[in-house]
Amino acid sequence: MKEMVNLGKFKVRKNGNSLIVTIPKESGFSENEMVEAVREPDGSISYKLAQQNPWFTGEYDNYDFEAIKKELDFPVDGGRAVGKEII
Repeated sequence: MKEMVNLGKFKVRKNGNSLIVTIPKESGFSENEMVEAVREPDGSISYKLAQQNPWFTGEYDNYDFEAIKKELDFPVDGGRAVGKEII
């Protein structure tokens, strides 16, 4: 388990209908990263990197999904309509 590091005290500011807490560069986050805020049972709030969509991060770039489809023992038809799906 990583040791907690105190990054300082920060003032909560209002911007429109939102409250903002500025996170210092030393926090380890990068610009435009998506984070999740979690309220702990003791009332503290912690931030962690949000789960990223693997389709957009490149995690699946090296998968050959066509080859995987061929290995399956049932037909994968690409989602053709079989009923009243088309409106």
